[in-house]
Amino acid sequence: MEERFKKIRKYSGLSQSAFAEKIGVSRRSVQIYEKDASSIPINKAREIAHICNISEKWFILGEGTMHVDSHKGAPDKASPIDSSIQILDEAEKETGIKLNPKQREAVAKILREELKKKELESKDNIITMMKAFKE
Repeated sequence: MEERFKKIRKYSGLSQSAFAEKIGVSRRSVQIYEKDASSIPINKAREIAHICNISEKWFILGEGTMHVDSHKGAPDKASPIDSSIQILDEAEKETGIKLNPKQREAVAKILREELKKKELESKDNIITMMKAFKE
């Protein structure tokens, strides 16, 4: 499983630190998971698969294909999950608002739905949503 974990991180093109932030763990945890992925709690493994748009079955069991939506085009095409994380990262940098992992996932979930419906109006809406979660 550690090879699959490392493959996910490398596929994302992120450093250990950036990937750790993306999945809501410490950089040290990423280092540990890359050497011994059996230490990943099952709920965290499922969360990582969801955040990265990776098949849980592939990540946890090594069965099937890596990508959930492998039929939707080239691997470098951003999924709604990747796009929502990128938009959220940009909004956090722009505003200086730092959401905790639960708040971040709640906002990212809303963003993914908006991106799927193509109804995301502007970054201002995201910033307003982030501020509401921080209150």
